[in-house]
Amino acid sequence: MSSYFSVNYDKNDPYHIKHIGYKDIPVNASWGPGSRNECIIHYIMSGSGYINDKPIKAGQGFYIPPNRIYKCTYNEA
Repeated sequence: MSSYFSVNYDKNDPYHIKHIGYKDIPVNASWGPGSRNECIIHYIMSGSGYINDKPIKAGQGFYIPPNRIYKCTYNEA
Protein backbone atom coordinates (compact mmCIF):
# COMPACT_ATOMS: atom_id res chain seq x y z
CA MET A 1 0.00 0.00 0.00
CA SER A 2 1.24 3.49 -0.70
CA SER A 3 0.02 7.04 -0.48
CA TYR A 4 1.64 10.31 -1.52
CA PHE A 5 0.49 13.84 -0.91
CA SER A 6 1.67 17.03 -2.55
CA VAL A 7 2.22 19.89 -0.15
CA ASN A 8 1.51 23.56 -0.85
CA TYR A 9 4.79 25.41 -0.59
CA ASP A 10 6.46 28.70 -1.50
CA LYS A 11 8.59 27.98 -4.57
CA ASN A 12 10.86 30.91 -3.64
CA ASP A 13 11.80 29.22 -0.36
CA PRO A 14 14.91 27.07 -0.96
CA TYR A 15 13.97 24.81 1.99
CA HIS A 16 10.54 23.26 1.68
CA ILE A 17 8.75 19.92 1.55
CA LYS A 18 7.14 19.07 -1.79
CA HIS A 19 5.77 15.60 -1.08
CA ILE A 20 4.98 13.43 1.93
CA GLY A 21 4.03 9.80 1.71
CA TYR A 22 4.61 6.19 2.59
CA LYS A 23 4.99 2.97 0.69
CA ASP A 24 5.02 -0.71 1.60
CA ILE A 25 8.06 -2.09 -0.21
CA PRO A 26 7.91 -5.73 -1.36
CA VAL A 27 10.58 -8.12 -0.06
CA ASN A 28 13.63 -8.31 -2.37
CA ALA A 29 12.68 -5.08 -4.17
CA SER A 30 15.37 -2.62 -5.20
CA TRP A 31 15.83 0.81 -6.74
CA GLY A 32 18.85 2.13 -8.61
CA PRO A 33 21.60 2.76 -8.99
CA GLY A 34 20.32 6.14 -9.98
CA SER A 35 19.82 9.69 -8.78
CA ARG A 36 17.04 12.21 -8.33
CA ASN A 37 17.11 15.99 -8.56
CA GLU A 38 15.60 16.50 -5.09
CA CYS A 39 16.68 15.88 -1.51
CA ILE A 40 15.11 12.71 -0.15
CA ILE A 41 14.62 11.77 3.49
CA HIS A 42 13.58 8.19 4.20
CA TYR A 43 12.51 6.70 7.52
CA ILE A 44 12.33 2.90 7.82
CA MET A 45 9.20 1.87 9.71
CA SER A 46 9.66 -1.90 9.38
CA GLY A 47 11.99 -4.38 7.77
CA SER A 48 15.58 -3.97 6.71
CA GLY A 49 17.77 -3.57 3.68
CA TYR A 50 20.74 -1.64 2.34
CA ILE A 51 21.47 1.83 1.05
CA ASN A 52 24.68 1.81 -1.00
CA ASP A 53 25.65 -1.51 0.66
CA LYS A 54 25.26 -0.08 4.19
CA PRO A 55 22.69 -1.91 6.35
CA ILE A 56 19.48 -0.11 7.33
CA LYS A 57 16.67 -1.30 9.58
CA ALA A 58 13.40 -0.24 11.19
CA GLY A 59 13.78 2.87 13.33
CA GLN A 60 16.55 4.36 11.19
CA GLY A 61 16.43 7.07 8.58
CA PHE A 62 18.73 8.38 5.91
CA TYR A 63 19.19 11.45 3.76
CA ILE A 64 20.08 11.48 0.07
CA PRO A 65 21.23 14.80 -1.39
CA PRO A 66 20.14 15.77 -4.91
CA ASN A 67 22.00 14.28 -7.88
CA ARG A 68 23.76 11.66 -5.73
CA ILE A 69 23.96 8.14 -7.17
CA TYR A 70 22.50 5.57 -4.79
CA LYS A 71 20.97 2.12 -4.69
CA CYS A 72 18.41 0.73 -2.22
CA THR A 73 17.68 -2.95 -1.67
CA TYR A 74 15.08 -4.31 0.74
CA ASN A 75 15.41 -7.75 2.38
CA GLU A 76 12.52 -7.91 4.83
CA ALA A 77 9.09 -6.43 5.10
